Amino acid sequence: MPSPRLISSFLCLAALVASGLLLAQAGRGQAAKARILTQDITNFWQAYDSVQATPDTARQRQLVQRLYLNRATPGLQAFARSREYRARTYVQALRRYPKFWASVRPATLAVRQQQPAIDELLRRFQQLYRGYKPVEVFFTIGALNSGGTVQGQRVLIGTEIAAATPATAAAELSPWLQRVFKAHQNGVVELVAHEVVHTQQPDGDAELDGKTDLLGYCLQEGAAAFVAELLLTTPYTTPYLAYGRQHEQALWQEFAPVLSGQATSQWLYNGDQAGSRPADLGYFMGYAICRAYYQQAANKQQALADIIELRHDKTAPHEFLARSGYAARWR
Repeated sequence: MPSPRLISSFLCLAALVASGLLLAQAGRGQAAKARILTQDITNFWQAYDSVQATPDTARQRQLVQRLYLNRATPGLQAFARSREYRARTYVQALRRYPKFWASVRPATLAVRQQQPAIDELLRRFQQLYRGYKPVEVFFTIGALNSGGTVQGQRVLIGTEIAAATPATAAAELSPWLQRVFKAHQNGVVELVAHEVVHTQQPDGDAELDGKTDLLGYCLQEGAAAFVAELLLTTPYTTPYLAYGRQHEQALWQEFAPVLSGQATSQWLYNGDQAGSRPADLGYFMGYAICRAYYQQAANKQQALADIIELRHDKTAPHEFLARSGYAARWR
C-alpha cells in the first residue's frame, strides 16, 4: 500500500496539473477575446465639432492635431503613417465633403454596438484554427482612402468607409466611393472577418511586392474571403462574389492564361477602373480555388490551416492550385 506521503505527493501533483490545465484553458479564452478599440472614433468627432466652430484653417489644423492625432491609439498612429495622414489631410477632407461627414457620423458611432459580435467571430476563429494568434482591432477615422488594412496582429479599420451604407450622403465623393457605398451589403463585422484572416497569414500584411505572381496575390485575398465566410453566421455577400458565382467558368478561362504574370490591374484593387464589372474579381478567383481545396480535403482542420498558412511566393500557390483540383474542373 502506498505511504501517506506518496499519496499526498500524488494529490499535490494532480492538483498542480489540474491547475495548469485550468490556467491554460483560461489563457486560451483570453486569447480569443481581442482588444477592440473605438476611442479614435470618439476623439475624431470631438475634433470635428471643434473644427466646425471656427472658419480659420490654421486653427482647424491645430484642433485636429491636438484633439485627434495627438491622442491617437497605436492603431491610428500606424494607420496615419501608412496612409500619410496629417492634420491638413483631415481639414481638407472635412471642408471638401461636409455633407458626407455629417451623414456618416451616426454609423461610425454605432460601431461600438458590434463589439459582442466581433468577439464572437474571433472566438469562433480560435475554435476552428489551432494556430490562431490574438489580434487587436482598431476602429479609426481615416481620410477616405482605405476601409481597412492590417499591420502584424493589428486590424486597422477606416470606419468612415467601413461603416458607410447606401443611405450615406456620397454625392460629393468620387465615383469609386459612391459605388463602394452603394454596393455595401456587409457591415463592419464582415470587414473585420476578412481583415483578421490577413493577420494570421505569414505574409498577410505584405503589399504587392513582386515576390509572387497574380495567382499568389489572388490566393492571399481569396483566402481571407473564404475563411471569412466560414467564420460568419450570416451570408457573406460582396459584388465580386455574386458576379463570380454567376460567371465562374468564363472568369477562370480569362484568368488561367495570365495567373503566372505580374499584371494585376484587371483583377485586384481596381475599384476606379473596373468598368461594367465589379472590382476585385481576383478575390473571387482566389476564393474559388480555396473553396475547392477545402471541399476536397478529408481533414477540414488541416485544410483550413493550409489555406491560411500558404506562402505566397513563386511556387507554393501553383502547388496549392494543383492540389485543389480546381483547374481540372474546367478541362
